[in-house]
Amino acid sequence: MAANVNNVDVIFDVDPSKVPSCPHGPTLLFARYGEKGKNTKRFYACSACRDRKECNFYQLEDEKVSAVRLEARKVINKQFQPRFTHTKFMQRLKIFRECSVIDRIMCQTCALLLMPTERKHHNSSSHTLVRSVTDELLDQPTKLFCSQSKDKVFAQYLFTKSTISFMMDTFKKQNITHVLCIGVPSIHETIQTQSELKLCSLLMDLDYRYMQVYPPDKFCYYNMFNHYFFDNSTSEKTFKEFITANDSSKKLAVVVDPPFGCLVDVMAHSLQKIINIWQELSKNANGTILPIFMFLPYFMEKKVLEALPSFFMLDYKVAYMNHSVFNAAKSKTGSPVRIFTNVKPHLVSLPTKDGYWFCKVCHRFSAPENKHCNKCKKCSSKDGHTYIHCDLCKKCVKPSKVHCGVCQHCELPDHRCGFEKTESACHICGELGHKRKQCPQNKSNFENKKRLSSIGDENKPRKKKKKTKNTSI
Repeated sequence: MAANVNNVDVIFDVDPSKVPSCPHGPTLLFARYGEKGKNTKRFYACSACRDRKECNFYQLEDEKVSAVRLEARKVINKQFQPRFTHTKFMQRLKIFRECSVIDRIMCQTCALLLMPTERKHHNSSSHTLVRSVTDELLDQPTKLFCSQSKDKVFAQYLFTKSTISFMMDTFKKQNITHVLCIGVPSIHETIQTQSELKLCSLLMDLDYRYMQVYPPDKFCYYNMFNHYFFDNSTSEKTFKEFITANDSSKKLAVVVDPPFGCLVDVMAHSLQKIINIWQELSKNANGTILPIFMFLPYFMEKKVLEALPSFFMLDYKVAYMNHSVFNAAKSKTGSPVRIFTNVKPHLVSLPTKDGYWFCKVCHRFSAPENKHCNKCKKCSSKDGHTYIHCDLCKKCVKPSKVHCGVCQHCELPDHRCGFEKTESACHICGELGHKRKQCPQNKSNFENKKRLSSIGDENKPRKKKKKTKNTSI
């Protein structure tokens, strides 16, 4: 994925047949704007990687690519794919399980469960081996596989037990029966190993190592940023069968844990595709919403609500086991990660044993430190501090800020007066007062508005399209 910078947008209205592919599937078309719309570059880049070191695919929109280069791309793309098919991985797992525990070896360097004949090729000092792999480890692959925690690619962090427990309670209270886990292996693993939860789950992830331990009906090799299934029809068929609700007893929820620096517009675009497919395939979709729970830091709230206007940010603090910052024990204010959902906040009960309380005025649960302000008429805190109301600013502010008579608003005590942020001009027309996404000269503006207006409207009944005869030759 191209860098998440202020002068770059993703163009969604493109011809799929003209989109080139990298090892992570179809690329995205980006537009990088110059000053006042001059020297705008449109180019294709990787949808998943935000670091060019991880995927250096780059192609200008109007660039002509030679046949030799196209063939070289196919070779490179194939090199980055799993060495075996999903069916072959399952055959290998059967052989692996039949071995005695003491003879079960996994190479973490190659991320591969080793067959007896392969062990001699992985015994060098450059390979890290895990010996005596138990059935318990095979059933809990998040403990077996090393987390791929590169923030700009996988950002694979695992939820704490308390966070997982909260999500399981939420599913139960929402009468959820099926959970689509997009980039959330820890929740999928919990559902698969705890039959008493009476839940079904499907994991869709870019980490193809899970193909070694989960069968095709439990795992899809998938890129959430371009809604791409790598083995085409097989995984896509599994996905469609899983989300289809043929009777009222089946209720689906979607759980998404994207990298925190992701382009939210892109994620929203994929979610809208899932919603549309769910509506088309499910008999009981009319008049209901597809519950979605997405995990992102609170400081991304503005971007999330711009891309997903029907969503709300809950006060629940999501903690991760293997993250140095997003962990409850690392900060007095707790983790900055929150849950964004299209479920009405009052319908999601936060754990009172942890201090969360129900605000009757706001009609929602608030964090322990998030006190209701009678002047603002809302619970204003976002970051884990108790905000203080400023009568001059007429709003609640962080306790670290004080009102400055020179700047006429609240700032940090050691700020420099007169250095207020100036409003940036539109990248397209150069005028003040609007951003490029709202610019009348933005050709993709209409499509963006149409897409945004449809997100969150899945509860509106959809008219059935009349079948027409195909008159094309």
